[in-house]
Amino acid sequence: MKIFGNRIANVFLYPMLVLTLIGIIAKFQNNLLDISKISMVMLLMIIAIFTVLWTCKNNFKIKLSRNFCCSLVIIGIILTVTWQVILIIELSGITWWDPSIIQTAAMGKPNWLGKNYFSYYPNTFIMCAFETHIYEWVKNIGMQGFIKLLNSLNIVLLDLSWGLIIYSTNSFFHKKKVTINVSWLSWAMIIVSPYVAIFYSDIPAFFIGSSMLALLSLLKDTNNKKIRTLVCVLIGVISALGYFIKPSTVIVDMALGLVIVIYLATNKNKKYLKHVLIGGGIVVLSFGGVYLGAKYYESHNSINVIDAKKAMPMTEFMAMGLSGNGGYNPVDVGQNITKSTPAERNKLNISLIKQRLKGYGIGGYIRFLMKKQILNTNDGTFGWQAESGKKGFLIPFKIHTGIRGYIQRMFTGNSANQNWKGNALWVQFIWGLVVLGMLLALSSQEYTILILKYTVLGGMIFLLLFEGGRTRYLIQFLPYILILSAYGWGSIDFKNLYLCFQSNKLDCLPHNR
Repeated sequence: MKIFGNRIANVFLYPMLVLTLIGIIAKFQNNLLDISKISMVMLLMIIAIFTVLWTCKNNFKIKLSRNFCCSLVIIGIILTVTWQVILIIELSGITWWDPSIIQTAAMGKPNWLGKNYFSYYPNTFIMCAFETHIYEWVKNIGMQGFIKLLNSLNIVLLDLSWGLIIYSTNSFFHKKKVTINVSWLSWAMIIVSPYVAIFYSDIPAFFIGSSMLALLSLLKDTNNKKIRTLVCVLIGVISALGYFIKPSTVIVDMALGLVIVIYLATNKNKKYLKHVLIGGGIVVLSFGGVYLGAKYYESHNSINVIDAKKAMPMTEFMAMGLSGNGGYNPVDVGQNITKSTPAERNKLNISLIKQRLKGYGIGGYIRFLMKKQILNTNDGTFGWQAESGKKGFLIPFKIHTGIRGYIQRMFTGNSANQNWKGNALWVQFIWGLVVLGMLLALSSQEYTILILKYTVLGGMIFLLLFEGGRTRYLIQFLPYILILSAYGWGSIDFKNLYLCFQSNKLDCLPHNR
């Protein structure tokens, strides 16, 4: 059963990840052709530094003391936080999409969509309620100060997530190489990302995923009943909070449930079944308690009146996911708004789904899914390049000149120079390594890896079936992606591989078990 479960996951993940890798290479080539002279120089300098460090490590066998390594780590953390603060100072501003709608509502000011926004999209209400309470504590701070304060919370969430991911990886595998891999991959892909300057559901969802992994690793390592009970309660609570931030965060719970079924089918022991039923019951009860409490608060709050009859149904996101590139479709939204009841909206969306599927045909739909998979996963900037190219995506409060202006132009602007190709190339290259690492990890049959596989697979399938079309939606699944990739790279002995190719003996190649 365990082997069968792994094969099922691999049958879908292999072609999906290969498509992603093809898309990454194509996008990398486009970025390389557009790179500026200064960006090329900086990129070559980074490559040269890493080449020298790698050469010294492997040829001169330099051994660094523990104190020296600790000092380097501390300096690295200080520089990282400094960079995050710089990004918040220089990039914080207003947008013409959801983050600013929520922030404006939290301050009690009108937004261009009005109060009906939270009736159409009730999943954003919890964030609005949180921001409203924050604003009530700091009312005299003004809009700029309030938004910078919210963005500062991103630093806390990101850096805590980084620590939780490293802790989880070390706890799961007890392999130094894997832990080091996940540390620098996480740092390069998201910790120093410009997304730190936008407080929205992406970073909190990333934190939810990191917390879930830490709780699962703790559950795996302890036999103390009280601690296990507490962890199960926290899993339910964190899952429920994640659901109200991004409903798709609960995919990890589904993956966990599926792997537990596989485990019980493989290890037929009544003791395991008893523990699973008790633990599962605690998770369900705690999840249900938070869910019901949040729903009650949502319908009885004094912040915004939520009209449940106006909520956009799941079918609306499925219909959007079938149009154009599979992303947001304002025409579909407009048509849904004109319908007065949930039944009418569902009827409209089901009709659109049938119409679009019929228009594609079997071959056309498969081609559409292949294209959408690439668009969902190929951008190492997680959609920043596509998003920031649009006027109004992120407009800093004050435009600067000099070095401060240069930092702003790396990531924002209304003209063609807003995307710093050196940064895009760097993260695109790392993203390619991340996806390749996932491919390397697929041959493993460990239960922990199986949970990660099904979570990543579930996330990708979700984005294929519902609104997608951009890589930003992958941020919520990054903790699972990064650990899976780190394990894949950590399973390779590069020195042995080099000697193997030198000797032409294929039987010495490493194998995942």
